[in-house]
Amino acid sequence: MSERTLTRNSIAPAVLLWAALTFDASAVTVVIAPPPSEVRLRVGAAAATTLVTFTITAANAGNGVAIVGAPNPVLVQAEARETGCLPKSATLTANTLVANLVSGANNIPFSTISWTTSDGDISAGTYPAPGSLVIATFPNCRRVSNNHTFRFSNTQVFPQGTYNGTATYTLTMP
Repeated sequence: MSERTLTRNSIAPAVLLWAALTFDASAVTVVIAPPPSEVRLRVGAAAATTLVTFTITAANAGNGVAIVGAPNPVLVQAEARETGCLPKSATLTANTLVANLVSGANNIPFSTISWTTSDGDISAGTYPAPGSLVIATFPNCRRVSNNHTFRFSNTQVFPQGTYNGTATYTLTMP
């Protein structure tokens, strides 16, 4: 069993995405060679930190129109393989341990951040606040990949500040 974890730190009006592993981007499911046994996960840039920002001004704060993060899209790619391509499944989850992004005494719920996807390999969703959300389950010896566009719901006005929090992406294959 192998596991890779990526961490996402949020800074409102920006979300900081940590990227870890590298391999070619793909927007389709691809059958991959069986050995060696491993899982791989990539979120964002191949070898650098990807910063997603949400521009919130006094004129648009809390107006109910979702604000799209920039840059967009952000690549999310997961790969799992086991020797012999035995019948197994890999699971990709997004997890938050706390309910809110925090700036001093001020909070923004994680559930105000969501994403859409370029296709259905990895599900669109909204960060749990707190909790765990399965965003993909796929068969062994596969790679799934999507471009995600992040959105801040913008349904209420929050105090100005730099908000921080962590979301963790975990890829497992028993």
